[in-house]
Amino acid sequence: TEDCVDKALEYLKRSQAADGKWTGNNGAYPVAMTALAGMAMLMEGSNLKEGKYSEQIAKAVEWFLTKSQQPNGLLGFNQGSDFGSYMHGHGFATMFLACAYGEAEDKEQQQKLEKAVKKAVEFTGKAQINRKHSAGGKTIDIGGWGYTSAQENGGGDEGSITVTQLQALRAARNSGIAVSKEVMDKAMAFLEVCTT
Repeated sequence: TEDCVDKALEYLKRSQAADGKWTGNNGAYPVAMTALAGMAMLMEGSNLKEGKYSEQIAKAVEWFLTKSQQPNGLLGFNQGSDFGSYMHGHGFATMFLACAYGEAEDKEQQQKLEKAVKKAVEFTGKAQINRKHSAGGKTIDIGGWGYTSAQENGGGDEGSITVTQLQALRAARNSGIAVSKEVMDKAMAFLEVCTT
């Protein structure tokens, strides 16, 4: 297993673009691919300062900070390479940056990451779909996420994207970034409603 993981990480190292990103086939999903590759390298034990893949992690972080974050906090592109389906990538990227932030030691880099993660968390909260659910004579507020923000998709939410956002929010909270309890509670309620 360790040999397999080592080979996979070396493949990721070789396949990183010069600007720090990774992409799927034909340049697809650069945000999600970069975040997932970066997470794999963090999981190996490397971080921004040291480790076998610290250079690759630093390049990926720099790509996110300079190329992918939109003014509204979205980590991604609502057109083009994310094909109008950016919330998965946003969640993975928020998780990656929150984890990198938690390991950062350089003060300037910490400040940049903190700002980016805070903006991403804020976007996640605003992108949540809010609705009422009635069962057993009781009405509760629930809120999941869809392929795009609530403002764009008109209310469609689904499980895998909701879980991705929850993982990202948990990573942000673990690294010391404030996360709305209301957002978390509505998301957990949404997942409970989805179960049978």
